[in-house]
Amino acid sequence: MSMVAAFLYSYHIRKVSGAAMSLNYEVAFLNRAIWMEVTNLYSTIEQQAPKVTDELSGPCTPYLILSVRREHLVQDTLNTLSSTYKDYHRPLKVKYVESGEQGIDLGGVQKEFFRNIFAELMAPANGMFRPIANETCYWINGLSPEPLRSFYYFGVLVGLALYNSVNVQLTLPVAFFKQLLSQKADFTDFQQMFPEVAHSLNQLLEHDSDVEEDIACSYSVSDSYAGISVETPLIENGEIVLVTNETRKQYVHDYMEYILHGSIRCQMDAIRTGFSSVVSGRIVSLCTPEELQSLICGSQHLLDDDDIIQSFWEYLSSLDDLSKSNFLLFVTGSSRVPLGGLGSLSFTIQKAEHDDPRRLPTAMTCFNRLVLPKYPNAHTLQERMRTAIENAEGFGLV
Repeated sequence: MSMVAAFLYSYHIRKVSGAAMSLNYEVAFLNRAIWMEVTNLYSTIEQQAPKVTDELSGPCTPYLILSVRREHLVQDTLNTLSSTYKDYHRPLKVKYVESGEQGIDLGGVQKEFFRNIFAELMAPANGMFRPIANETCYWINGLSPEPLRSFYYFGVLVGLALYNSVNVQLTLPVAFFKQLLSQKADFTDFQQMFPEVAHSLNQLLEHDSDVEEDIACSYSVSDSYAGISVETPLIENGEIVLVTNETRKQYVHDYMEYILHGSIRCQMDAIRTGFSSVVSGRIVSLCTPEELQSLICGSQHLLDDDDIIQSFWEYLSSLDDLSKSNFLLFVTGSSRVPLGGLGSLSFTIQKAEHDDPRRLPTAMTCFNRLVLPKYPNAHTLQERMRTAIENAEGFGLV
């Protein structure tokens, strides 16, 4: 090989090797860049995993899940409810965290949860409610330092208890449930809630001498909480205007109106709004305050007449399949058996508030509840049940 040929061959080899080296370098550089991007991506995913899991858990679960700590029950509950407002109409599941509890909520956990949360919210030390009627029940504290947010979520919790068919012990008077239905409380309610004040107002009305001179009562309402006294005039300058024989009737009216409604208007509006965010519509509005109280708190009347219950089940057992389907339609609003079988169906028999044997059984289909009057015998029960089942269409008051 000549010197020129050798030089050209050597040059060609170096050129090819340089091109190959350059290509290998570019591939290695690209691979390193890809590796760095993948590493950063995995790092980001690892950091964001808890957040992504939390964001996906809501849409992917059919339940409203309350994860709470026993030591911070109220705080955790209100915080969770504020971030899950779109899930209020899902079945409720309660999970206690940081306590090592492994219980599965099949109903018992949420019953205990509602019992504990309402006990804490309604405790006098919390300031939202105060005992009345010789401490036999509670009423909203119009001077409460708690924000309206707390009252709103109290209403949400009452609605959730009703929506999930959990009876809760709310030692609140009928006047509360009247206002929950946007109805006004009256003098009878006032007498039951504030018997001593009602007695004093009656004395004021019946006083047969000069009220202004003898009693010297200002046209205002005095109240106190946590050592702070507050006097609220019911008319302009009412704190210095004395009640007279001519104005005492109007004063008593204004006094009761303020105690029952005016002093708690903001708190009651918040409770009602929270309740309506879960349970609303015509079905609830058709309830009387006493019926709504029974739905939420359970009936105080025990249906302990074994003969009536036995007669009811004997009647139900005697029906053919079509009639049983019609009964299911009457009580639940659907003639179909749930996917989990009849054992998964919550069914309650409640004693009617009246004892009129001429009236038919009624059903609250939203809550799978049969309201049964106390009939005198099995024949009457069967006749009334048959009539009710055969005419099970529409909604109304009976």
